[in-house]
Amino acid sequence: MTRHLLVCADSIQEWEAALEVSSNRPRLPLPYIFGAAFYKQGHRLSAVTRSLTTNSGAGRSIFEKTYKRHELAKAMKQADFALLWATMGISAISTQVLSLLGFRNVLLASYVWDLKAMPTFKKRLLGWATQRAARYSKGIVVMTGEQEEQARKSLPLLIPVLKCTVGVDTAFYQHAAHFTDVPQEYQADIHNLLKAPYVIMLGDEQRLNEDAIDIAQSAKVNFVRVCQYANSEKMAWLREEINRRALGGRFLIFEKAKYPFLRFLLQNAAAYAGLVDSFWQPAGWTAACECLASGLPVVLYEGLVSRELVRLGAGDFIKVISRGDKRSFGLALDLFCNNKEALRLRKTRQTYSATQLDLEKTGADFVAKFESHFESDHNS
Repeated sequence: MTRHLLVCADSIQEWEAALEVSSNRPRLPLPYIFGAAFYKQGHRLSAVTRSLTTNSGAGRSIFEKTYKRHELAKAMKQADFALLWATMGISAISTQVLSLLGFRNVLLASYVWDLKAMPTFKKRLLGWATQRAARYSKGIVVMTGEQEEQARKSLPLLIPVLKCTVGVDTAFYQHAAHFTDVPQEYQADIHNLLKAPYVIMLGDEQRLNEDAIDIAQSAKVNFVRVCQYANSEKMAWLREEINRRALGGRFLIFEKAKYPFLRFLLQNAAAYAGLVDSFWQPAGWTAACECLASGLPVVLYEGLVSRELVRLGAGDFIKVISRGDKRSFGLALDLFCNNKEALRLRKTRQTYSATQLDLEKTGADFVAKFESHFESDHNS
């Protein structure tokens, strides 16, 4: 049965681009899974957005209609389901409860669930609000099997719990990279970098830069740090530490790297350094999947991400280290940097990723799960 799904899409262009395969940019995970995957199965989509423009002006649009943020209540009335995240979803559910009409159509998506794992009072408050709102939702969408089990135990049976494995565009990351993908201003640095093995650390949220700089110094491992969102304070601190510890040339930072350049860095790295705090939310999930898609061995601090990858059969391709054990983490990275057998397994990791973590597979799986849960449901 065709359904009308409302989503939050801050960049309409990114959601439209999720329909098109390209060697110059990957299809982004959330726009694909919650947008393109539903569109391909014939479901209708509308969006609440901050975008100033409603579409890119090129190609097809996956959205029948777009609404501004202040039109959320209006938009929800026109849709069968509203897939909303965090505070927006909690607020929308609260509005429906207060209306006393008994109408529910919010699928509440959340990165968090376990209150005991929350590191601060503010985050525990968000977790508590999420759990309370979930009881009045149309269903809850979580990111890992562990969260799915916890949510299922704590929610009434009439509230569906859907786990969404967020895959990546493996075809993009496995497309051959070339030195011409390196921007001109970085080519001298990259030429020197390629003279010895290096590890790569991707992403922004919950990244442990302090651990990275300590490991780079003590384990004598060359690091490439790639971040997509400029954070002047954190990066300024990291650059100061690089200079203070005389690590110039051994610890390189690239901010807002274009995707072909990122792919080049991934394909030439020896391993992924997953120095991420994923104890209370699956931070670093996408980065780990991108690295597996690129064929890299993955070293991770223990947490939600490592446990979910093991659950999905990637245990042979990752090395899990106790949180804070920088010495063991550095030894694991050093081993991969000097292990030719690890390089020979690159194709095996890529094959695993393409069959288990590709967004076309995980997107289709999630849509099928959604259809199975709500096949006979009517909101009218």
